[in-house]
Amino acid sequence: MEVAITKNEAKELVKKWGAKDIVIPDEIIDAYTEGKKNGIIKYADELTKKRKASLLEAMSISNEEIKFLEEELNLDIHKAFLRQLVTDDECYYKTLIVIDKDKYLDNDITEKAYSKLIEKSKTLRTTKKLKIDFALMPKKRLNTHLLIGDGYIYHYDKKEKPRRS
Repeated sequence: MEVAITKNEAKELVKKWGAKDIVIPDEIIDAYTEGKKNGIIKYADELTKKRKASLLEAMSISNEEIKFLEEELNLDIHKAFLRQLVTDDECYYKTLIVIDKDKYLDNDITEKAYSKLIEKSKTLRTTKKLKIDFALMPKKRLNTHLLIGDGYIYHYDKKEKPRRS
């Protein structure tokens, strides 16, 4: 004969009889569920912090490359756009840098710029395990709405600090 006892009744009986070592199956399931929930929340928080730190690092590196292009290659950087692609456990970035059309069409300048940017991308992948690619784009009528639609939601304007669109 099986007696149906509620969870609260079982706790009360354990308390009355001083049987502290009795474990009720529902308590095990509840503890497991609560632990799993807390683990998921903790993992999500850690992942969010990791992705934010990674994004800030990508922005910082993009700033360094913009500074190099301006100072070493005498390019006038008008704007830059940053895209963050996220997979389950890592982030991948693309930075689109806008330069004057005449400089963009100068093969010598674009070759030097891409050479440096590709070298930087390769170095970051091996030393910091950070995936970031750079691309140049000629300044013309920019439709920032299309760029935002393509995922380039962060943009840099040399007149302002980097901001999110």
